[in-house]
Amino acid sequence: MNAGAELAEIAFCIGDPSRASMLWSLMGRKKARPASELAMLANVSPQTASNHLKTLVNARLLKVSPDGKE
Repeated sequence: MNAGAELAEIAFCIGDPSRASMLWSLMGRKKARPASELAMLANVSPQTASNHLKTLVNARLLKVSPDGKE
């Protein structure tokens, strides 16, 4: 993927208010937050949050750790 395409993908991810809210809530934290908490903070259903998180992981903006472990 070229730099322009990568930038467009990142812009798409952070351009959505729910995904931006999730990312913002994780910035600067040293520990993980559960998907259910991220859903609540973004004011979306757990199912919608799961889809948003998948998008963020696919864009390599987040890493998933089961049960908050690394």
